[in-house]
Amino acid sequence: MRAVDAYLRLEELLAARGVALVDDGRTRRGAGIHARTAWDVFCEAAREPVEPRFALDGRALTVPDDPDCDLLLFESGWGTARPEAGGGWASDGSDPAAYLLYLTRQFIFHEADGEYAGMHALTVTIECHGSSGSLEAHEECWGHGGPARADVSDERHPEMSDWSGPVQAWAARVESSEGFRAFEALVPQRFFVEQGTI
Repeated sequence: MRAVDAYLRLEELLAARGVALVDDGRTRRGAGIHARTAWDVFCEAAREPVEPRFALDGRALTVPDDPDCDLLLFESGWGTARPEAGGGWASDGSDPAAYLLYLTRQFIFHEADGEYAGMHALTVTIECHGSSGSLEAHEECWGHGGPARADVSDERHPEMSDWSGPVQAWAARVESSEGFRAFEALVPQRFFVEQGTI
């Protein structure tokens, strides 16, 4: 798949499990009862490789052959999830608190000549409601997408103290985190899928 079409693959995998997303023109969202399926599908799609070369808006781009160019990030914490008029999500505390799980696959693009061309990300935001005293305020965990690589040491990452490596190890670490306990401790209300430049 093309990196810029990762959300299409996610939607395809959700549809295969009977989960449809609602598109209101600003966001794609799913019902909370399907939030755990969204997690499973995100991990499945994250294992898939992306095309190293593709065209976007008439530009020839690449996703370099480096795990740092296909990163996974899990974040969780208390905040609010509401759509902004100009796109994106706000977390300013002005709405009733929710516990948010953010699942992100972040790509780095280069021009055909190797020059940096920006970052692009697929993010699934899962919004859970419940008692604010039951979970940690903030957690995060980094890994890398695509197939596991024999040529990469995943023991540690010099820039990230919370590194876990390829998708399987990343998913296991996320599932053992306090933040992931939101699936059992709280009630998932809805989830959102978005992809774009970051």
